[in-house]
Amino acid sequence: MLVYEAAARYTFIGSELLAEPEAPTEWVWGHPDGLGMWAVGDVVAIGAYSGKGKTSLIYGVATASNREETFISLPVKPGLKFLMITEASKRQAKKLLRQGGLTIEQSANIVAVVYPSVTAAVVELLCEEHRPDVVVIDSLTRIAPHLKVHHGREFSWTQPADVTDVSGYFRDLVRNFNLSLLIYACHTNKQSSADLKAFRGTGAVVEQADSAWLFNRGEGAKSDTFSRVKSRDEDETFKSLDFTYDSSTGRYAPVGVVDGGVVDMVKSLADKGKRLSKTSLAKHLGGKYETRCALIKSLVDSGTLLIDADKCVVVGKG
Repeated sequence: MLVYEAAARYTFIGSELLAEPEAPTEWVWGHPDGLGMWAVGDVVAIGAYSGKGKTSLIYGVATASNREETFISLPVKPGLKFLMITEASKRQAKKLLRQGGLTIEQSANIVAVVYPSVTAAVVELLCEEHRPDVVVIDSLTRIAPHLKVHHGREFSWTQPADVTDVSGYFRDLVRNFNLSLLIYACHTNKQSSADLKAFRGTGAVVEQADSAWLFNRGEGAKSDTFSRVKSRDEDETFKSLDFTYDSSTGRYAPVGVVDGGVVDMVKSLADKGKRLSKTSLAKHLGGKYETRCALIKSLVDSGTLLIDADKCVVVGKG
């Protein structure tokens, strides 16, 4: 592409942007007319301590897409083709596919490459051959140094040029192959705090993702939590999903979708004997009114909040 063509393609004039009609965010995983997790066209970072379930969660989304089901109570764009460049073994990939209950035909939309040391040329060859909608790089720390997108010397996460090259390469993949999503998984510190510092050794490249999420495995009676630690559009995405995961069956069960303290607020007001409609609840929340209404609708749609016979909002069963 010539320089002036590239410049024109990525230049937007403010007046033209404001004149465009408003349209809801298109989600890979989220409510079509409400909040979601991952938007179409995003580069997404997922962090978890080694062996805590990053791969199974990604397979869960892929399975839900091809079974045309919700995943942890949120809709997934149907029929997506996934290219998994993964550390998972062939045996693990087969187990996750079986647990997902996919038919032979449905499982054709999941292509797994289990050898981790792939180069940029191999990734592009696979994209040309399989034409995926979603590319998953799991995990970044073992695969990225072999991408060979840096400038002719040994790769280093401490070199800004290397980090920029990897981040730019991911965005080029999204653009050049018209991907719905690119996901890369990172290892985190064992005691994962809810911020970018939890991503071990890869903070710089994670900061350049469109959104970053931490997967924390619950201990004892606590549920697992998938938490947003960074997003370019925080007023459009959920803060967290709480769920339980049975590794023997591969089943995910939603516990609740919590954002902005809505559930806690409803419980608190109910304890005080106050009853709220959706409109009056929206007035208690901060931020844009449209965003508040979308949040409440998403929570109602997911069953986290219910509307009783008197048209008042109550906390659901999750």
